Amino acid sequence: MPGTDSSARQGAGRAGDGRGYGKLAGGFLGLVLGTLAFGWQGGVAGLIVGIFAGHWLDLRIGDSADWDPLPVPTAAYEVDDEAQRLFALEVAQAFAALVVAAERTGNEGAAASALGRFLRDQLGFPKRSLGDAAEALRRSLSSPASIAEACARCARVLPPPEQRLLVAALYGLAHELGLAAGPARMLLRDGVEALGLAEADEAALRAQIYEGDPQSHDYDLLGIPPASSDAEVRRAFRQLAGELHPDKVAHLGQKAAELATAQFQEVRGAYERIRLARGF
Repeated sequence: MPGTDSSARQGAGRAGDGRGYGKLAGGFLGLVLGTLAFGWQGGVAGLIVGIFAGHWLDLRIGDSADWDPLPVPTAAYEVDDEAQRLFALEVAQAFAALVVAAERTGNEGAAASALGRFLRDQLGFPKRSLGDAAEALRRSLSSPASIAEACARCARVLPPPEQRLLVAALYGLAHELGLAAGPARMLLRDGVEALGLAEADEAALRAQIYEGDPQSHDYDLLGIPPASSDAEVRRAFRQLAGELHPDKVAHLGQKAAELATAQFQEVRGAYERIRLARGF
């Protein structure tokens, strides 16, 4: 599938961000100056000192600079029709499980509308996928699985980037059904556990739907507590930047990649606000 090599591309991007050049520059400069001042022995000593000095500079730059530009899709949009259809069916069954678990069985129409908007407007899926999903939602509402069962099935058939989209969609549906963030989290807890999604990732996805206190909301978007160190803030941002890279869902279509980019923009905005507030 397109986008499966995105991790390799991202790793290459990080390797080419300038880190490592300090050792090369320091070693070269130390060699030249040492040789000019003390001959070849001074050159060897200068080379060693320069490499260590350059390594220290690399670490300082790596800790302070922002090496994470906004990710943009680089994979071709070679849409996988079967992947779209499968994803739509799994989302429909998970939607049905949430509606029943939330005891909002009078809101089947709202669930169908939310499902259609998510698949059509946010992901740009074709009509045939929407029709299959609507039928799957209708069948699942008449004989629903639990959220844990629906999400466990998703964990078996959907790759992790698609599972993230699913959890974001479920929180969006919970919000539309009138559930507050706390009850929604309790209802989806078993499903998130069945998916194997990390607690920090779940918190970040939930925070994109439910906004609370502005200051703590930024930390929620990164999936970390406000007491986290600067290094932990950077680490959380870089991890999410890799997970939200749009190439990982490019096979679902251009709008899916655009949605991943929008999700990253929210995370990037939170990171920038925290960074400015802390002054690093």
